[in-house]
Amino acid sequence: MTLRRLAIKLHPLPIRPLLSAAGWLALLLPVFAWAPLTYPGYFEFHSGFLPIFNLNDLVRTLAGPSLYSEQALAWAPMVGQSYDLWRGERVLPYLLALLPRALGATPAAAVKWIFGASLAGGAVGVYGWARRRLGAWPGLVAAFVYALWPIGLATIYVRGAFAEAVFLGLMPWVLWAAAAAAEGGRRWVALALALTLALVLWTQAGLALWLATLVLVYLALAQFRRLKSRLSVQSPPTETNVQSAQADFAGVAAVSTAGLLAWLGGLALGALGLLPVILRHGLGGGAWPVFTDHFVYPHQLLQAGWGTGPSVPGPYDTLTFQLGLVACGLGVLGIANRKSQIANGEATHHAIRNTQYVATVIVLSLSFLSSTLAAPLWRVLPFLARTLTYPWQLLLLAGPWLAWLAGLGARRLLDLVPIRIIAARAPMPATGGGRKYSRCLGAASAGYSDRLLVPRVRGASDAFSATLPLCAALLVLTLLGSYDSLQPKTTNVPVPAAPLAIFGDNEIALLSAVTAGPPGPGGRVTALVRWQALRPLDHDYTVFFHAIGPDGNRWGQQDTMPQGNQLPTGQWRPGQVVTDQYQVILAAGAPISNDYRYLLGLYLWQTGQRLATGTDDKVVLGP
Repeated sequence: MTLRRLAIKLHPLPIRPLLSAAGWLALLLPVFAWAPLTYPGYFEFHSGFLPIFNLNDLVRTLAGPSLYSEQALAWAPMVGQSYDLWRGERVLPYLLALLPRALGATPAAAVKWIFGASLAGGAVGVYGWARRRLGAWPGLVAAFVYALWPIGLATIYVRGAFAEAVFLGLMPWVLWAAAAAAEGGRRWVALALALTLALVLWTQAGLALWLATLVLVYLALAQFRRLKSRLSVQSPPTETNVQSAQADFAGVAAVSTAGLLAWLGGLALGALGLLPVILRHGLGGGAWPVFTDHFVYPHQLLQAGWGTGPSVPGPYDTLTFQLGLVACGLGVLGIANRKSQIANGEATHHAIRNTQYVATVIVLSLSFLSSTLAAPLWRVLPFLARTLTYPWQLLLLAGPWLAWLAGLGARRLLDLVPIRIIAARAPMPATGGGRKYSRCLGAASAGYSDRLLVPRVRGASDAFSATLPLCAALLVLTLLGSYDSLQPKTTNVPVPAAPLAIFGDNEIALLSAVTAGPPGPGGRVTALVRWQALRPLDHDYTVFFHAIGPDGNRWGQQDTMPQGNQLPTGQWRPGQVVTDQYQVILAAGAPISNDYRYLLGLYLWQTGQRLATGTDDKVVLGP
């Protein structure tokens, strides 16, 4: 069966658009975004090795006595991070990572696979959503813009936010399903909307609530403008027209009801999946960054450059918050060119305008809410901050909408090409075929000119060849605009199955500690240690390494800052692996024995207070 016949056979299914040339490219071109994930070793994410540690913790939990035990059903990622129902990670990303894990991938490789799948899945989702109205090739541009969106890349390659990365991969599919539901699609469309909403709730519940709100607004405005466009049609008040108007009202009401029920069903299904976690752990809390200290300054939204530092209070962040110059440029072009008409009919024209208005308002609103300009509003409505760790997380929700506007800008550009070029290459036939020819030009202009969708009439290949170079140029420009973002910091340090200990309030992880040397009078005992910072550290901690003999006495000790006072903990980057070595010389009267214990820990030298590790304030090492 040929690809064309297969696409025709799959007409009712949403997979058909993916079988076009642009659809395949939307699946393949994100290779530029996920290629760094193929580097050997792992990455110095801000999250460190926590995604791997939590994945291993889930595997150990599921390997327990019963798969359906309360502990298994209520599992939550809490290794190295505080539990919080809204701001913390949920179980779905780790369940997805079990699949490559079951296929033989290492824990680190399994986490990489899910990061890569999120990039590819998000791009395909944006393509499917944008293609519905913008066409195949503008949809491809939108997908590529989303895959290489700077904030999205920073979420993975800088922050290593596992749940947020999966959320970015699922969010376009929610919007794709919402767009289909707003148009009154088949029954499976409502099911798709409900399921995708539940999935994002099982990924990152706080961001999912914001997304659900945006989806509800999107559905409501779509039906309002749909009804308004029908009422704007002037017609005599005859019996036939009255019946037609009543039918229009009934149709809009039916579509609105189906969309609302799907939306409510998705929230109910998501809440049902979270119920075991809530019953076991509650709503959570713990120590989190001060929300009002991390607003984005307006200039940072368009600031060029790429930063890998943590989010810090004030205007001097080294973390990237830029929306993307290429995405914003194409988006502005799509918004500004309001006089451009759509060649595929009045319904398509109105649908594009509706989504354009909604996308513009959402992008501007989310940018405003994440900036310092909205600080007074957050002080009036502090309960809204309960769902977020940082205000700039709202920028993640703007990604698909900005990509859609970028696709609209690409369409505006592509619409200009055939008018000047194709007419010279393929003049209209003298007799017959004029209607088919004009349709061909409109399809090519709209980006539908692929082998599956464009009729084989004279001028189709010319339209395709005319628009393809410009489309390719936009893709290359998008890649060049984000190329500097594709160089993450890597580490070849072996990743342990679990940390030996986590000090403080999820501040520093002890990855490994090995002792060597003969214990006894004058003996030198060395400890080779690897630490990893899990968040920005506000203090310079002192490391202590004590040798305790079999008699319980301390026979040697070393107290020093890391790397011989050359790298204080206050200078550690989140995710940075620090290898250090400590040595004690045992006193002359130390007993000869193999029963020595070695104590390793951290303390604040100003007060002598040690950092806790769960129920203890030290790690006990054997010989």
